[in-house]
Amino acid sequence: MERKGRLPGNSVFMGCTAVLYRKVMGNPVFERIITADGSPSLRTHEGEAMHSSAGALAETQYVYGRGLSFLLEQKWPVRVISVGLGMGYVELLAAAHWAREGIDSDRLEQLISYEVEPSLRENFRSYLTGTVDDVTVREVFHQAGYSVDQARDQLRRWYREKRFEIREGFGSDTWSVDASLVCYDPFSGGTSPELWSEDFLSAFVGELTSPYCVFTTYASTKRLKRVLSEFGFSLHSRRGFGGKRECTFAVRGFEGSLE
Repeated sequence: MERKGRLPGNSVFMGCTAVLYRKVMGNPVFERIITADGSPSLRTHEGEAMHSSAGALAETQYVYGRGLSFLLEQKWPVRVISVGLGMGYVELLAAAHWAREGIDSDRLEQLISYEVEPSLRENFRSYLTGTVDDVTVREVFHQAGYSVDQARDQLRRWYREKRFEIREGFGSDTWSVDASLVCYDPFSGGTSPELWSEDFLSAFVGELTSPYCVFTTYASTKRLKRVLSEFGFSLHSRRGFGGKRECTFAVRGFEGSLE
């Protein structure tokens, strides 16, 4: 498939990283909140939460869990991009699912998580090493039928093997990614407008996704739909989580029925 998104010197990515880094560093403190399913989330000073108040883990399962399950049903290479590491729900869910279902660890080729906020990157690295723990997260994952300990062990293994990476932003090493699953979970366009601009989305989708790919996100905008359609993705209507009208589930390279 033709790649259309790259700008000279990868400037679309480098520019967004610099702007977002300054913006977050100017207001680095989050407030911890508890959502309706008992799972914690974080909220900015401006009042935007990372997850739906209806449930942080439940939203992750609904929006991104389906994309992961769909990908694993295919015979495609498993290369995942997660935009917005945050508290690591997408990563923990993926690893917990791997462990619970007994999937061969080596089936994952790549899991790359992007996060511009330094404290969130360091906190999750500390969580991986066992320096810190979160009893609340452990309990809600257990209630959902998952083992956080198994998930953390799996992520540690991938991390040691350099299959799992946590990156600050989109730099020159970004171009080594050819994702078959995108979990696009940054803050909304009101907080992170650069990541929802048509130029950025075109560059991202055009350069970083494989011919066989699933794109999932909690949001559904005309701009995003237009970009995905331009790059050959089929859009499948899906109700949003927690009262949202719609979320995005798009697939390229799959000719079967999703109904």
